[in-house]
Amino acid sequence: ARFLHRVWRIAWSNRGCAAIRHAGPYEGRALDIRRAAHKALKRVTEDIERLSFNTAVARTMELANFLGPIEPATDAEKAAMAEAVRLLAAMLSPIAPHVAEEIAEAYGATTSLQAQRWPAFDPALVVDTEVKYAVQVNGKLRGEITVPADAGEAEVRAAAEADEKVAPHLAGKQVRKFVFVKGRLCNFVVSG
Repeated sequence: ARFLHRVWRIAWSNRGCAAIRHAGPYEGRALDIRRAAHKALKRVTEDIERLSFNTAVARTMELANFLGPIEPATDAEKAAMAEAVRLLAAMLSPIAPHVAEEIAEAYGATTSLQAQRWPAFDPALVVDTEVKYAVQVNGKLRGEITVPADAGEAEVRAAAEADEKVAPHLAGKQVRKFVFVKGRLCNFVVSG
């Protein structure tokens, strides 16, 4: 019930965004909102196809937690928020149809969500352009870096060594081994 109330508050506090249209490119926070919504839609779609309704609900909760504190300022952010709320309503329709229908109607739906096709996610928005790596020194977490998703081991190592939180732990020590797990973490094994 608390989750549905949170979704309701998000939808109602942003209902002024429903009429905003934005044709131009999405950047910054507007792009982040769209990415979060489409990633959630992709995961919920996969969960529902597997009949994993608990994880589908968890994904919608994650999206609601992301959207909750955002107060859209620009037209791009408002349009992205409206799209995200519409998608959230569609994702909730198999789980909480009454709430989903009310939200969809407030955001301009003229037909029932049950009569509409399931929305499709934008493949370009679900691909990560950047990846976060946990950086460890002798197995202890010392920092986190963000690098392009296609960065190789050498680029990740260079970024990790240059990180201001990691550099002091490497200063004056000999790196005996560098452990690299693509897309997740890197670990410097040092001595001295």
